[in-house]
Amino acid sequence: MNENRRCASNAASWKASVTMKNDQKKPNNLRTALILASVAVIFFAGVILKQTLRF
Repeated sequence: MNENRRCASNAASWKASVTMKNDQKKPNNLRTALILASVAVIFFAGVILKQTLRF
């Protein structure tokens, strides 16, 4: 019986640690998304600028 309680508490602590790690990743995901979006904007701005300067 004591073994079942220990397994349940281990599962609960594992879920808490996973939730904490996911919460810590949220700002990093936003930062990565903003960096990728800015790279895409700069790339397309360069392509458009190159096309307009060609003529």
